[in-house]
Amino acid sequence: MRRRISRSYEISNDLLLEKSSRNNTLFVLFVAAVIVIAAFAAIEYKGTNAATTATSTTGTTSTLRTTSVAAPVDVFNIEKWGASVNSDSYPPDDVVFNFNLSEIYLTGFPSPNITLIDPLTHNANGVLKMPGIVAESIAVDPKSDTVVVWVVTCRISNANASTCPVNDISTTVVEANGRTGQVDHVFPLYPGFFAVDFAAGTLFEVRDCPNPNGTPMNEYYPNCGFLISYDLKSGDLNSNFSLGVEPSSIAVNQANHATVFVTTGSELLLINGSNGQTIEETPLPYETPYSSSPVLAIDPMTNTVFAMYEDSTHTILTAINGTDGRLIYSSPIGSACYVDSNRYFVNPYTDEVYASAYNTQDKTSFFLTIDAETGHLTNMLSTQGHDYVGSAYNPNLNEIYLLLGEGELVSLGAPITQTYVNQSLLADSACSIIPV
Repeated sequence: MRRRISRSYEISNDLLLEKSSRNNTLFVLFVAAVIVIAAFAAIEYKGTNAATTATSTTGTTSTLRTTSVAAPVDVFNIEKWGASVNSDSYPPDDVVFNFNLSEIYLTGFPSPNITLIDPLTHNANGVLKMPGIVAESIAVDPKSDTVVVWVVTCRISNANASTCPVNDISTTVVEANGRTGQVDHVFPLYPGFFAVDFAAGTLFEVRDCPNPNGTPMNEYYPNCGFLISYDLKSGDLNSNFSLGVEPSSIAVNQANHATVFVTTGSELLLINGSNGQTIEETPLPYETPYSSSPVLAIDPMTNTVFAMYEDSTHTILTAINGTDGRLIYSSPIGSACYVDSNRYFVNPYTDEVYASAYNTQDKTSFFLTIDAETGHLTNMLSTQGHDYVGSAYNPNLNEIYLLLGEGELVSLGAPITQTYVNQSLLADSACSIIPV
């Protein structure tokens, strides 16, 4: 299982107010639309299958017309720009947008470098060298130059970390300058999930309890786990709380610093990060023991917690209210053999979730767009057989950055106006991840 840090965003109060204002504007537009429809109720409309949606990202309301099309749109046909990018001859395996520095960050295992791409010129703008292999995603502070990166090194030998013996691998999280790469602090984190609250200056980690005498089916002690926090400025340990359960992932909403979200084998815990006390427990519609560990993401504008995971047949997106733990929906997206549950991205600016699907039988691949409010699939773009690696969003330019296999970086204008949905292409009645 690939362990990933959660993607957390800090959104300014202005944007939070903007979203509230946008909802009020949409309500007014809805009332006006009802009046217009009533006035023309006797007129029969004949034309293309189109929907009109009001959107706003700058405080003003514009009208967007989305048109359903008969076949999947090719991402390479609607790209604003594209580039072939590699890091030290390694194809990148993740993409992150640094809002404060207006840079696209690319990482590629087993490279120690973070490559910076200028979103205006589309050219490499520098390299940040980390003290080891960049093994996971990057957390970026939207209001400073700070980045937090998980790196892998050899603890004893001087060998390349990609060739370390298992008993020689050391994992750490480094806090560094996002412009220069200078390392400010090193945190000796155990391999596991972590999340960063830059506004509160806190790094959170969850640890399980390895069983040295366990088997592959029982490698951790049950009912054992810890929530640990560190001070980002000093590098000191803040707290270490026993959870009494085995944790599997973590996320934090930077717009609500008090709450940390932790998943266990069957539920989501809302935890007070300052004292370790559980606020709410939400059971997940989870199929034990055949479900994968949920991967968490947050929409800070709506305080919604998303968990994506696979059961024996489907990949499922679950949305939970981050305030009271209420289950909003649990939506099957497609076959567990096609839709990847480990790599998805929540876009808080457009209320969308981006995911991917790859059919190993006919080699078709799709970039999926999901309505974050309902969990319904709203678009499927063809990636022409290229694996989906990751995605990011630039709110300054309204661009979606789509990283595909073999180092293809594609920029798409947001929102995408041509839509295609055929969920049967993501289904497979014979597919099952249950071991036989």
